[in-house]
Amino acid sequence: MRGRKIDRRNFSARKASKRCHSCRKAAQRGRGKLEIFDFPGSNKDLEKESDKVWPDVTYKGQDIVGFIVRYSDKIEDQFMDPQFGYNFMQECYGGYDIKTDTYYMGFDTSSIEELIDEVWDDYEQMYIDEEYEEEIQGWSLFSIKNGKIKEVASGSGKMFYFDGYKVAKRLGIADLRLD
Repeated sequence: MRGRKIDRRNFSARKASKRCHSCRKAAQRGRGKLEIFDFPGSNKDLEKESDKVWPDVTYKGQDIVGFIVRYSDKIEDQFMDPQFGYNFMQECYGGYDIKTDTYYMGFDTSSIEELIDEVWDDYEQMYIDEEYEEEIQGWSLFSIKNGKIKEVASGSGKMFYFDGYKVAKRLGIADLRLD
């Protein structure tokens, strides 16, 4: 494009403001908070409405972001234990089911598995056990109902959005937070 000058600074700022999800959400604040607990409609309706006002959403009067942080910490404290199986957990999904009043949180996880291989040792002229560790990637979906946390489903080999999200969609959960 010779001869035509483009002010890239203005162009990129305009382009970013059109597609920037956070910018749109910030502009929509002030519309009021959306209470998901007594939402009068279906999970699909809730999904659409919450998308319009996120993060201005509450659950039983509590700010949803505070709720997510609090329960994410509780889940990590309870389940991120090498004996339980998870060495790392990162919250990445939030959803809600109106009919059962259940909030769902999805996590990417990883765990360290200790393995033993029998290998030939040339020096000793015999087989010996060789221990090593392997990191296993995975996901987990938790439900929160009446303050009680329960692991609903989990899998290994793939992260949440490659496998766990399909489980959430089969459950008919309204997507509130996709990260």
